[in-house]
Amino acid sequence: MRPMPLRQSRLRLAHRPVAATVLCLLGLLFTILAASADYSFSIPNMELSVTVQPDASVRLSYAITFACNPSGDPIDVVDIGLPHAHYSISTMAAFLDGAPCPDIRKSTVVTPGVEVHLPQPIGPGKQGKFQFRCTMPDLVYQDTTNPSNASLRITPTWYDGTYLTGQTNLWVIVELPLSVKPEEVLYQLNQPFKNKGVTKQYTFAAWQFPSTRLDKPHMVGLSF
Repeated sequence: MRPMPLRQSRLRLAHRPVAATVLCLLGLLFTILAASADYSFSIPNMELSVTVQPDASVRLSYAITFACNPSGDPIDVVDIGLPHAHYSISTMAAFLDGAPCPDIRKSTVVTPGVEVHLPQPIGPGKQGKFQFRCTMPDLVYQDTTNPSNASLRITPTWYDGTYLTGQTNLWVIVELPLSVKPEEVLYQLNQPFKNKGVTKQYTFAAWQFPSTRLDKPHMVGLSF
């Protein structure tokens, strides 16, 4: 861990792209921790919502519960890796327990990625709900097996098991335009949906990974 001015400790939670295909491989994202061995935390819950936009961009919305273990250093900075470098920080927003985290910068350790400075660290023995939203362009592609369909693949961020304890209830939800009918949404990668359906705003497909370890990818895919 690099020394940081005015900070005694800094937890670096980050994911970075590690692969791409001609399908929409939206960030085969790997989470790394550039932190000292004093950091120790769990993630009881994580939800990633991926909203597909008409221009082939997507809106990523993370809701992550971080629990800093009593023996761990405070969590004060979170790095978020991004699928590619063509992002705009102006599209991003982050919150901790509902309070805005306006200090979002280009990451100094993750490329491409950003770092979110928390106004109030999550201290030892405490929990915080971290939310992050951004828009990423050009992430929906033509399905190579059926040119009339679009395709999307994604794995949520995951973390270095050296610092991660416990298990996570993980949800991945893809939100599609209402013009897409549920029966037109097909899963890929032999990973069936937990459920799919329609709300007033969108057609959705969802996967659940209950009691999973977030130290590995959880790749899901669909075509529509």
